[in-house]
Amino acid sequence: LWQGEAYRTNSEGKYRDATMADALIGIYCARRSGLGDLIASDRVQRHLATTVRNNFRNYGNGEFGPLLVAEPGRHRYGKDGGEELQVNEVLLGSAWVLVAMLAEYGMKSDAHAVAESLTSHLYQRSGLQFRTPAAWDSEGQFRAPINMRVL
Repeated sequence: LWQGEAYRTNSEGKYRDATMADALIGIYCARRSGLGDLIASDRVQRHLATTVRNNFRNYGNGEFGPLLVAEPGRHRYGKDGGEELQVNEVLLGSAWVLVAMLAEYGMKSDAHAVAESLTSHLYQRSGLQFRTPAAWDSEGQFRAPINMRVL
C-alpha cells in the first residue's frame, strides 16, 4: 500500500489513491502503548504530511478540518449507496486523531493548524459548540449533533 508519499486506503477500488485522515491509528496506538514503531517513522511522517496537504489544506483552504478521505484534486465522491456519507465529510473523531498523530510525530505546527481549524469552526463559525456533531462538510451540512464519541 506504500506509494512513496503515503499509504493507500486500499489496493483497488474507488478510493485506492486516496489518503485517510486516521489511516495509521493502529500504528499510533501501538507506539503510544510502548510497542515502538511498527513501520518506519519517516514513512509515517511522509504519510501525515501528504494527508495534511490532501485532506486538510486542499479542502476549503483548511477552514473546516481534514476530510476523512481525499486525494489530490478530488474532494467529493459521487453517490454510491451510502458510503459517500462519511468520505465526503470531516469526521471530528478522526480529525482529532490526526491532530494527536501529528503531535506525536513531531509535526507540531500542522497539529496546531488542524486543531485551530476544528475549534474555530466549532466555536466561532458553526454555532455547534453545544451540539458537537459527528461530522460536517464545507457546505454547512452536519450530521449527528450531540454525538457522544466526539464530546
